[in-house]
Amino acid sequence: MGVAYATNKDPVDENNLQHEIMIPNRASKLKVKWGDNQELTLIKIYAPNNEENKIKIFGKLASMTRNNKHKTSMCDWGLQLCRK
Repeated sequence: MGVAYATNKDPVDENNLQHEIMIPNRASKLKVKWGDNQELTLIKIYAPNNEENKIKIFGKLASMTRNNKHKTSMCDWGLQLCRK
């Protein structure tokens, strides 16, 4: 269980990758720099199926990313939506 990233070495400077585990086994953030000082921050999410846990995790992620200007999120597209 968890998340992983795969990058293409050609456009990405592998010496300028910054990885942060946001929620163990559930969410992580990867900052990628390439080209002329361009930067992209990716947040990858592996959401739980349990509705109560899902609400807690997405609430925590929302508070952790509230001040970010730009966000790109990837998640489990088999995600079951909350009923609330």
